[in-house]
Amino acid sequence: MKKKFLVLAVALVSAMLCGFFAGCSEMGPGRGHATVATIGYDGNVCEVEIVVDGYGGVAYVAFDEIFNVYYASQVKDKAAFDALPDGGGFTVSGARSDTYHYTLISVGDKFFTGHADGRQAVYDEIDSGTGELKSGGITDLNTYMGKKENVEWYYNAYKSSALKTYIPDAAGAVEIGEGTYKANNMLPTYGSMRKSKSTYWNTPSSPSGLAWRGNMQALEAFVMANGFEGLEFLENFDSDDAEVIAGIIEKFERNEESGYVTINDKPSGATLVSDTYMYLGTAYRAYRAAMDDMMS
Repeated sequence: MKKKFLVLAVALVSAMLCGFFAGCSEMGPGRGHATVATIGYDGNVCEVEIVVDGYGGVAYVAFDEIFNVYYASQVKDKAAFDALPDGGGFTVSGARSDTYHYTLISVGDKFFTGHADGRQAVYDEIDSGTGELKSGGITDLNTYMGKKENVEWYYNAYKSSALKTYIPDAAGAVEIGEGTYKANNMLPTYGSMRKSKSTYWNTPSSPSGLAWRGNMQALEAFVMANGFEGLEFLENFDSDDAEVIAGIIEKFERNEESGYVTINDKPSGATLVSDTYMYLGTAYRAYRAAMDDMMS
């Protein structure tokens, strides 16, 4: 009887202390959390979510990338492209194969019309009322998206399901200029806006060719095992100074025999140099934000 009473008393005191210190939330006592999105390789959006424990250790980390407009504006396949009404899409001739893109897209509350320019799909902002090019609007959306200060705008549009493609002369309530369009959420030919869930290079091609998901998982394991000690040099990983970037990349070496990348002589388990420094640079920034959250 005394033993049972002691167990109940300990449980009651623990519950009282938890309420008093307000630390027993779903995240756990003293933890911090942050999700950061920055410019990724080839103009995609790199996203890292991190949870830190009360001692500054990494309790959870997840890497991903959101496809840029070039991929997100693609029509599913040639058959779907051929089924579009006149003016609904255009073809970009690639080095290996052609890609097919919707002519009209929107990001947030901005509308864009596209055309092929060499091997690129170029989108320029239009006035939604007239359908004409907008004076002072965004020209060449992909180039605009390649600047770090514009990433958040695109990322927020993605999170709020405000990335759209449009089919002209179809039943719909969207009027652009003199046309009526049906709006659809952007969905790349690879099945997902997220690389981790897409079919884009999702199968390892060799023991060292990990594909996107494999590289992300390798870096997640690296961060969980090593944290960010010695990675302070990543603070300016997205600098506009070419010399700063060159100095950062020098710390990432790819072993030609194994195919794996080392970071400050530590094996990362990843195989992609450029993607690795951008992933870890974003992760370091997310870690700093999570630490701030923990201390607040």
